Amino acid sequence: MNHSIIDCFMIAFLCGLAFGVVYELLRIARRLLPFQIVTVICDISFFIAAAFFVFKLSLYLGNYIRIYTLLGFGSGVFTYIQTIGRLIYFLESIVIGILQKTVGALFMRITRSAKKAIVAFAHIMSSHFGKINDFSKRTTKKTFSLLKSKHQMLYNTKRDILHSQDKNNGENFGGKNVIHAKIKRSH
Repeated sequence: MNHSIIDCFMIAFLCGLAFGVVYELLRIARRLLPFQIVTVICDISFFIAAAFFVFKLSLYLGNYIRIYTLLGFGSGVFTYIQTIGRLIYFLESIVIGILQKTVGALFMRITRSAKKAIVAFAHIMSSHFGKINDFSKRTTKKTFSLLKSKHQMLYNTKRDILHSQDKNNGENFGGKNVIHAKIKRSH
């Protein structure tokens, strides 16, 4: 269906005004989540949606993408932002300010309580860990005291056997609980 240029421009202008609501929703998302990546995503999604909407609108108005359709749509969005958008932005600033103060105060109370609980738990656990540490030090000290020094590390060397034989009247290994036997082999 074909429309006159003025009709196409006015329809596109009204669609642009209506599409300003989409811009407003994305602006609220950007204000609630003030990160650069959110701003980039919102801007790109707005322009992709606007391009798709203008394309569909142009096809509806006459199967052609015409400059006056683009100008009408852009003028509608611009008019929305400069008039109704400013009023909504003012109201939105008040509401978001109240929300930020309320949520901020609530968050501060929660973090203060959590901090107190964590500090109390750490204090209780520090006394238990101190006892475990003392027990571990005592056990380690006993264990190391039972070990021989570095120059006594080799056991059962010939020198030790000969030395023990000399001390104990020629008996091997101290002579206690040791059976001495002389073995003769026959051929």
